[in-house]
Amino acid sequence: MTETADILIIGGGVMGTSIAYHLARQGK
Repeated sequence: MTETADILIIGGGVMGTSIAYHLARQGK
């Protein structure tokens, strides 16, 4: 893996997508 991320979302369930959505709204 050549790219690095500040936050790694593990799992794509409701919690994973919810966290990703909220982080995206915060501009992370």
